[in-house]
Amino acid sequence: MDIKLRLIKTTNKRLIWYAILFLISATQIKSHATENNQDFYWEWGLGSTYINVPFYTGSEERRNYATPIPYVLIKNNWLSIDRNQTQLYQQINPSLKLAFNLSLQLNVDSDEIAARQGMEDLDPLVEIGPSLEYLLYASNKHQLMLELPLRIAFTFDALKLDYLGYVINPKISYERHFLKTKIRERKWDLTLATRFANESYLEYYFGVPDFNATPDRPAFQPTASLFEIYASSSYSVKVENWQWGGYLRLSQFHQGNISNSPLVTSDSYISGGLYAIYTFQRKNN
Repeated sequence: MDIKLRLIKTTNKRLIWYAILFLISATQIKSHATENNQDFYWEWGLGSTYINVPFYTGSEERRNYATPIPYVLIKNNWLSIDRNQTQLYQQINPSLKLAFNLSLQLNVDSDEIAARQGMEDLDPLVEIGPSLEYLLYASNKHQLMLELPLRIAFTFDALKLDYLGYVINPKISYERHFLKTKIRERKWDLTLATRFANESYLEYYFGVPDFNATPDRPAFQPTASLFEIYASSSYSVKVENWQWGGYLRLSQFHQGNISNSPLVTSDSYISGGLYAIYTFQRKNN
């Protein structure tokens, strides 16, 4: 299996541009919150990360990223931005929160994947949508959370957005805080989750239209189904201006209709990554 280390190629250049746009947006959000006298905590810094993941869920071929990353953390009473997610939220009561999340999946060059040779590339994907989050248990050191997110997916190229489909991703997560202050923290978490998607979403990744069919890659039309079950875990350490950590994800491709796709070349995978970040400035407005 050919594993390629790609430093600052097309995808990484896109990552840098996305990061620049993100920093501009974050600056505008900070300015708006400050003008309206809202409680506002922020940090910014710079780090580096290494990630090893499949090209897409169900692919046995993998890609590696080693790249610098800008770091921004923003928190107030309606917004949370950190290295894991961007989220708008409304706290309904101490245990129940309605959130609106955004996530991004990178583009896939079909020429780099044997199973997709001759097929169209997969554009970057943005997923946005609501999530109902219920705090099942909380103490100073432990937290157990149930999340019920619905994501609407769009592909995008330049400034063009095209609706793709939707994903339902229920999950239950546990956090263990060994130490937690604003400048010192050690945390471990574990998440168990499934993913269900509609036909058009699965068609984009796993469908083979008639004009792309070959003797080794027959035409295939997926149906809406549960397609992935996974467990992920991460560990992070924060000491004054430094923070570092890593994550590991174990995924099992569900043995249903999708497993018959010729584009599914692996029914399970392990992905992971490491990161280190230095914080230059933090402030509580």
